[in-house]
Formats: sequence, structure tokens, C-alpha cells
Amino acid sequence: MGTKLLNVTGRKKIIHAKSGNTEIKITGESFESGVNILVDLNLDKKHSFPNHAIITLYPYQKGGGALEPINLGTVEKPSNINENIKLEGADIENLLFRLKVSDKKYILGLADRVSFFEDDKGLSDKGSTSSLLPLISDDIGTPYKIKMSPNNNRPPILIINKKSNIRSKLISDPYTMILIYSAAIREILTNFFINSEYLDDPWKDEWVKFIHKAQGEPNKDYPKPYFLEETENEVNRETVEWIDDAVSVISNLKLKDYENKTLMELLIEGSQNPLSTGDLEDEN
Repeated sequence: MGTKLLNVTGRKKIIHAKSGNTEIKITGESFESGVNILVDLNLDKKHSFPNHAIITLYPYQKGGGALEPINLGTVEKPSNINENIKLEGADIENLLFRLKVSDKKYILGLADRVSFFEDDKGLSDKGSTSSLLPLISDDIGTPYKIKMSPNNNRPPILIINKKSNIRSKLISDPYTMILIYSAAIREILTNFFINSEYLDDPWKDEWVKFIHKAQGEPNKDYPKPYFLEETENEVNRETVEWIDDAVSVISNLKLKDYENKTLMELLIEGSQNPLSTGDLEDEN
């Protein structure tokens, strides 16, 4: 029978806010049979935990069901920090964590119901497609949809049908990647330039900067509104072409996980070699 850790007065609360001065950050990504996580730990010294105190992370599912505990070493010598940890059988949509710092029988510090980390804008860094277009799954009636509103503190969000396997294919299948991302980005950019409410939207600016940087022209002129100013219905062909070029940029970004090949290169290889997509799935 395992040792039961006792609740004691003076137990320290470990901060795990989704933003601000958090002490634990957990990020995750689905793969075919589970979830890969990265743990970043920065325990506040004011807790005065003893160096030999043991740090343990307990993953569990919202609906019930605990996964194997993860040993994160001791306060003096943490381990498995910022390293890839595989959770076989986990569902990223329902995954939570409990962090305990313990000394023999006693819990010295605790963080419960720890969810995946987001900063105050819902992302870690700007300037990449993953930060400019966060991805979530939800119960929707279409394969995907875009959620965006003017001058929001969060960027546009790509929502994937949670009942489908589209999310896993966005990692492994270049056909799905290029179709979903091309359509989603075209919709977002068109909304930015058609709707006058986005005139001074900060996320619009971030997307334009990202596109121009990816094109190798960071100082390129800012695109004009979708419709010509002197008319109500006549479109600005230069802006339409800019959006077309922007979608092409996304299709031709190099992917580190695939030997710096672009989506277009992977797509062409896949059409020439039907086994290549299966190979990609096996690697994830």
C-alpha cells in the first residue's frame, strides 16, 4: 500500500495562472495516440521548500481517470523540465494537471486544476502562424470555422470540429494542412480588409508584418482597403492580389518538422508517392 501524503497547515499555494507571474507553464500538442507536453517550472523562492523536496506532476482527465504520475525531480535538482513528455491515451481537450511538492508524508506545496498555459493575449509569442492563429477544438457543425472580432485582445482563432480527426491531420497530412490553412488565412485576411471596423486592429497589423517578413520585404507598403474608396462595390485588385500572394506565402513556409520542406513540396511529394503521407503519420 502506498504512502498517503497528509494535508498540513502551512501548505504553500503554487501559482498557476494562465498569465502573469505563474510558477508552472505546461504546453501540449496531440499526436496519434496521446499528447506530448512540455513543463516549464519556476518555483518561487519565497516558498522556502527544502532542496530534497520531491516534485511530482499528476495528469488527469476532467471526466475522471488518472494517468501515470510524472517525476520532476527535486527542488534542488529538477528533471524532465522543458523536455518532451509523452502521455499515451490522453485527450488534450480534457487534460488537467496537479503539481505537488512533498517531503516524505507531507504536501508542502500544491497547484491543482492546472491547464495548458496561455499568456494575456492567448499566446506565447507573436510573429508565427501558431501564435497569430491559435487552434482549438469545439463541437461545431462544420469541419472548421474562424472566430474573430475587431480590436479583440486575442487573435483570430481557428476552431476545428472536435468529433473529426482533422486536428491530428493538421499535424501529419500536408493535404489537410494546405487546404485548411489556405482557406482559413484567406478568410481572415479578407475580413481584415473588407470590414472597416478592423482599420486599426492590432492583429491585422501583426498579420501584415508577418506576411511581409515571410516575403522578405518587411518594409513593403501596407495593403489598402478591399474596396476602392470612391466606390462601394468595386474591389481594389492590388489588395486582392496581395491576399493571393499572402496565401501562397503560407503554402511555401518551411516546416522544421519536415526537414525544412514547404507545404507545397510535401503536397507534390505526396501526389508522387502515396506512401509519404502514411510515413508522416507514423512519425507523429
